[in-house]
Amino acid sequence: MVASAHIIATVLFVASAWPVSAASRSYLGHSFQPGFDDPVSPLCEGEPPELINEDDKAYEYQITCGKKTEQRSIGANSKQSLKGTSGCTLELGDNEATKLYADMVCTIEDAKLTCDLL
Repeated sequence: MVASAHIIATVLFVASAWPVSAASRSYLGHSFQPGFDDPVSPLCEGEPPELINEDDKAYEYQITCGKKTEQRSIGANSKQSLKGTSGCTLELGDNEATKLYADMVCTIEDAKLTCDLL
C-alpha cells in the first residue's frame, strides 16, 4: 500500500513537470494560462466576447490576462470583438472588473458596463 502511494506520487510529480502543448491542453479540457496568446484555450470555444458601446463618446478600458494588461479603446456607438480574451478580465472606469467568457456580450450604456452570456 505504501509502495503504491509512492508510485502514484512520483507519477503525479513527473506529470506536473512535463511540458504540455496547446493542442494537448485543448484536448485535455484544461486552461492553464488563458489569454492573448492561447487561441486553443477551452474558454475560447464558441464566439469570442464582444464589447458594444451604446454611448455617444469613446472609452478607454483594459484587458488583463494573467500578469499581462493591455490598454484599449472603443469608439462612440461602436462594437468590438474581444477575440482571444476569454478567461481574462475587462475593466472600464469605476465599474467592477468582469471576467470574460466565450459567447459573452458586454454593453456600455451611460458609462455603465453590463455583461451577459448568450
